[in-house]
Amino acid sequence: MRILYVAHRTPYPPNKGDKIRSFNQLHHLGQRHEVYLACLADDPADLAHRAALEAFCRSVEVVRLDRRLAKVRSLCYLPTGRPLTLPYFYVPALARAVRRLCRDHDFDLAYAFSSSMAQYIVNVPGVARVLDMVDVDSDKWRQYSLYTNGLRAGLYKLEWKRMQAYERSVTGQVDRTLVIAPAETQILKRLNPDAAVSEVPNGIDEAWFAAQGPWPVTPELLAAQPYVVFTGAMDYFANVDGVTFFAREVWPRVRRQVPALRFYIVGMNPAPAVRALGARDSSIVVTGFVPDTRPYLSHAAACIVPLRIARGVQNKVLEAMAVGVPVVATPPALEGLAVADGREVLCGHDPAALAEALVRAVQRPQDSRERVERARRLVKTQYAWPAILDRLEALLGLEHERFRQRQNGAPAGAAAPPLPSR
Repeated sequence: MRILYVAHRTPYPPNKGDKIRSFNQLHHLGQRHEVYLACLADDPADLAHRAALEAFCRSVEVVRLDRRLAKVRSLCYLPTGRPLTLPYFYVPALARAVRRLCRDHDFDLAYAFSSSMAQYIVNVPGVARVLDMVDVDSDKWRQYSLYTNGLRAGLYKLEWKRMQAYERSVTGQVDRTLVIAPAETQILKRLNPDAAVSEVPNGIDEAWFAAQGPWPVTPELLAAQPYVVFTGAMDYFANVDGVTFFAREVWPRVRRQVPALRFYIVGMNPAPAVRALGARDSSIVVTGFVPDTRPYLSHAAACIVPLRIARGVQNKVLEAMAVGVPVVATPPALEGLAVADGREVLCGHDPAALAEALVRAVQRPQDSRERVERARRLVKTQYAWPAILDRLEALLGLEHERFRQRQNGAPAGAAAPPLPSR
């Protein structure tokens, strides 16, 4: 197939959730099909990664997204009733690049990565159109509105309602919508019962994270043991909210029972609120960017994932499970995964329960061994990338065939291939 792939961020380097998913999709499809990438770069450093993407894409169009101008564009649309997300990610230079690619190449399929990029493909003529929503963005804004206040909460609530209307409409304009987990399907089906929806979960490079050390680790980290760890992009709202909630409402309970314990927050671009946690409390360490999270995970007593806001599959949970560190998490962080409390992970529904589960994981490591092994097996059998990407490729081939049959006036008749067994 000849595929037009449009993404809201440069899919390289694969160092955060959405970029990991888009990179693996592109790498897999590019080895088997002709893939033409058109994407935005919201970080100027990403403009330097064209060559890495050209290794498996026939052509790469990278257009700079100026975040300040994007915010201004969004605010200008406040009176219009449209979601502010759409003008934020609409860059005329990228629209021109997409039109030029469509004029120069006879595509079989147009693929939009994230709901905000559907605006670039819905009017592409003569091709099957697939939207990978990943998560249902409207519900993300709903959750944001619950954990903020004042003007910001009002804007988030407004965007929730506007995105709901947009998602209801756009899922009727594409041939198939992909989401990451059953919960996302249920939300989307409530918005548009007629939408053709399939689930393609997130995966993990299981061999990379399951590889045995010994991992290089700083003397400071060794001296800090025992410690628990959180990993993630630390300028992302849900991660910032999660660690600040944990530090405020859970960590004091844990420290009363395990005074020597430390909390490591590992991830790039720590927001001021995150840096402030380490400045106020010597038991909390904010590392900023690290080249490899595996040493921090492998030496930890537990990985804590205290997210209050979450959609889909959390890569950070899969990574900790693959490394073999006990995982303690809130229900939202586990919602998209086929795990159960006490079987592969420990779960806490409120601050007291979360603290109790974390203390249990830290003080009774012998009880974690079987749970950790079950978690590793689950990642290997259900969340490794190869089977997931084969599923994606089969779905895209099927949509192309269905579209071709419709163009020829023949009944489609084919059923979607099954997901990898769970």
